[in-house]
Amino acid sequence: MNIFGQIGLNCFSLVICTIMYITNLKLTERHMLQNRLFRWLILATMALLALEIGTLLVDGRQGELFYILNKTTNTIFFIFGPIPASIWALYASYQLFHNLRRLRTEMILLLFPISINAIMSLLSPFMGLFFRIDSNNIYQRGPYFMIMVFASFLPLFYSTILYIFFRKRIPRKFFIPMLLFIIPPVIGAIMQTLFYGIALLWTSVTISIFIVHNYIQNERLNLDHLTGVFNRRQIDNYLSDRIQSAKKGKSFSCIILDVDNFKSINDKHGHLAGDKALVDLAQILKTCMRDEDFLARYGGDEFIIVLDISDERIIKQTIDRIRGKVVQYNQESSNPFVLSFSAGYKVYDSRSGLSREEFIAKADSLMYRDKEIKTMVNRTY
Repeated sequence: MNIFGQIGLNCFSLVICTIMYITNLKLTERHMLQNRLFRWLILATMALLALEIGTLLVDGRQGELFYILNKTTNTIFFIFGPIPASIWALYASYQLFHNLRRLRTEMILLLFPISINAIMSLLSPFMGLFFRIDSNNIYQRGPYFMIMVFASFLPLFYSTILYIFFRKRIPRKFFIPMLLFIIPPVIGAIMQTLFYGIALLWTSVTISIFIVHNYIQNERLNLDHLTGVFNRRQIDNYLSDRIQSAKKGKSFSCIILDVDNFKSINDKHGHLAGDKALVDLAQILKTCMRDEDFLARYGGDEFIIVLDISDERIIKQTIDRIRGKVVQYNQESSNPFVLSFSAGYKVYDSRSGLSREEFIAKADSLMYRDKEIKTMVNRTY
């Protein structure tokens, strides 16, 4: 690829990144941490695309000024190399765990390869570690170039492993797009390694960001912004589809769960504690679900699980399994509150002709009956 074609490709990628950045800024949830991380990822990629253009413009040009610029732009370019992948790893981790303490620990750990890479980049103009500029002002790879590649791709592989091992923490629809983020950069890096002289890595990263950006834009209206599970809009649509299918003999069931004493948690410990109770319960529910189950926050402190099950015995076992996980959570947690829930369930009978609202109301009434029984027992003791 000639220099003008490469510069044109990078400029096109910069335009795409700019559009994505502006679009993200217009989000209602733009101040949320995951959106800020995503914008930082876009900005870091834009910086590398621009720096790559700079290296192409000065490479091979004669004169002391161009020689200095060639060394300077390549040094900065190599310093920035691992940063987009590191931001992506933090973004991926936060999407999975929503845990700031874990995020800070990962940030510190990621600083080690970033720092080593930065030191070797700064030494490269003098020692030729990652690159060297010859007497004709032409860039050439150094003997330790692959260390920079390793530092850049290590966070990508880390985030991929996270998504594979903790895939139940994210909606199924998110799993494949987030997992595939690594594919375009790997292809770009292989092409760039095999065909010396072409630069496709950061254009490939732009493609990955574009895929995730579009997917987030398309799906964000269906997700609850606090817990990351599906929201009321999506569960209404999903249940309507399932009721139509049930009329053809495909039965299903629904579990409604409501956090016990949620108002008390908010009043005694603050809304942050209440938010944490909802987020943690959502994570527990995810670990108890099968891939084909559907989880949504119905509103307030209520969650709905839709299952391809009509056997009440198995449904009760599912609720018991969730209760067991909540008990374990309370034993291991240092929270000032005790997490518990009431539950009701209903198997959809196609002969009943119940609408979506009527079906949910039936399950909801059974959940409130469970809550009333627990209240009466507590008063007795």
